[in-house]
Amino acid sequence: MRFAVFFSQRQEGLTLLELLVVVAIIAIIGFFGFPAMDGWQTQRKLASYFEELGGFIRIMKSEAEARSTTVRVTFAAVGNEWTVSAFYFDIGGGAAPPSTDCVGGTWIAYPDNVNPRTVVIPVAQATLIGPNRLCFHRDSSSSGNPNATPYTYIIQSPAGSPNDIRYRLQINQPTSFMTRAKWSTQAGNVYIDM
Repeated sequence: MRFAVFFSQRQEGLTLLELLVVVAIIAIIGFFGFPAMDGWQTQRKLASYFEELGGFIRIMKSEAEARSTTVRVTFAAVGNEWTVSAFYFDIGGGAAPPSTDCVGGTWIAYPDNVNPRTVVIPVAQATLIGPNRLCFHRDSSSSGNPNATPYTYIIQSPAGSPNDIRYRLQINQPTSFMTRAKWSTQAGNVYIDM
């Protein structure tokens, strides 16, 4: 006796109904997931700009000590960007660095006039708030804005952004001790030291 085994010839693949269900699930995940992803990306960009700014300021403080002169950090809105630049006081010819006001004399772009180093933050991605001038002296002290003690610099979400995330860097006068914090209106304006 012979036994014949017959297998049904079934096509492999998805039915139209199964395909529609998969597309609907992807649409629902996209609808709820992409706005959350946008907030996360905004927060990461702000954190990145904040770390770059903080690192730049710490380097300038060290440069003032290493060069035994005064280093001036300036902040300005240039076109569609916030630009943070640094200059060191030219002590050639025996000139003494300025003690408090950080004006007058000859200033050289850091590290030199040919290749100045800056921090650039696009206005569309972040807002920079703070005094437009800060000076570090060879003795590790800071000065430059008598109305701001301590100096407070804030990087926050741009105007009109649904995510109100802010990072704060404070530089105390005259010690130049720096503190960092983060806060958000969603957290009830509570500062979180970093």
